[in-house]
Amino acid sequence: MAKLEKVLISGGGVGGLTLAIALQKRDIACDVLELKAKHSVLGVGIIQPGNVLRALRSIGLMEACIAAGHPANERRYHDNDGNLLVAAPVSRIAGEDAPGISSLPRVALHQILVDAAVRAGANVAMGTTLASHHDTGNGIEALTSDGRRIHADLLVAADGIRSPLRK
Repeated sequence: MAKLEKVLISGGGVGGLTLAIALQKRDIACDVLELKAKHSVLGVGIIQPGNVLRALRSIGLMEACIAAGHPANERRYHDNDGNLLVAAPVSRIAGEDAPGISSLPRVALHQILVDAAVRAGANVAMGTTLASHHDTGNGIEALTSDGRRIHADLLVAADGIRSPLRK
């Protein structure tokens, strides 16, 4: 197999952006297309257990996510009146220098990932999607919704659970 030089990622959510950062760190160029013009899911948090923190550490983003969030070393459960029912420790899978778990707003996570992907050299196009693509035999040729043509060695469908691309 030829060396992978460029990847086109359809979907600029958590998975697509994380992949772009990891690939760019390995000198594989990436274009990320995200349908939404802005990450704006308000009122939604995302929990990052130790295995996620460990993965974020591997791409250099664990500290930024912890700083933007709410780290903890235990889970607490309360009744309707706010009385503590149980406090259960969380394993520190990411290491003793990391919390067992952290949570942060989804928009904060997206911003951290977009900024890191761009810093790593990825081309992130918000408000843009894949209009068409075809296999050339040695990669793919794609047309974006904003009229750009992109040649890539690999196309990744990271466009969500109801992915139109994977159909």
